[in-house]
Parts: sequence; C-alpha cells; structure tokens
Amino acid sequence: MPAASKAAATTALATVAPEALLAKVAADKGTAVVKDVLTGDIAVVRVSYPRGTKRKPLPPVEVEYHVNLVGIGLGAFLLALGAIAVGIAWNGIQTFGGGLRGLKDSAPGRGGGSSPSPLDQAIADFKHILGLP
Repeated sequence: MPAASKAAATTALATVAPEALLAKVAADKGTAVVKDVLTGDIAVVRVSYPRGTKRKPLPPVEVEYHVNLVGIGLGAFLLALGAIAVGIAWNGIQTFGGGLRGLKDSAPGRGGGSSPSPLDQAIADFKHILGLP
C-alpha cells in the first residue's frame, strides 16, 4: 500500500473513529520502542587485556562488550520463573483442600500419600467389578 493511500486511510479513520486511531498509533509507537530496546546495545563495556611477558611486552588487547541489559534481565526473570515452577512441581502445593502432591511424594515405596492415584483407583474398581483378586 503506497504511503499516500495509508495517510488517506488514517485521516479517514481519524474522522470516523478517533478511538481506533489512538490504538493504532499507540501500537505502532509501542512496537518501535520495544524493538529498539530489545535489539539495541544499551551498555558498552570496554576492557583491555595485557599481553606478552615482562621482557617482551606487547600492546594490550582492547575489547568492547556490547551488553543488552533488558535481555539479561529477561533471561534472569525466566530463569527464576523456571526455578519456581520446578520447586512447585517437586514439592507440590498445600491448600485447605489437600492441594497437589509433588513429585517427591509420588515415588513408590516412599509413603506415596494417603490416597492412590486415579489410575490405580480405576484399575482397582475394574478388578472389583470383574471379581478378580
């Protein structure tokens, strides 16, 4: 779509439904800002490493590390979220109704909780109906 027709469509939309235009403008600006934050280099760290020996010194190597702090923060957040999910899966959740058993309580021979699993209960019921031992 050419730029002139986009501008005409936006102008027509503004006169008919200005609330729809505000959402479109906010979405376009928000997308641009998020793209700039996630893809841009936020911090530059310059480091120089010494080289050579005391008898034959060489000029130091200078290295620039371009660090995106938003990416590091997002990764740390997802790592913490994963750790919480693993902790809940292992320990379970205790609520007033009994909650959910964790993986550590579901192993055979370790106490296994007070009630059998739904599959074991269904098999026991089926055996009882058929009269099997």
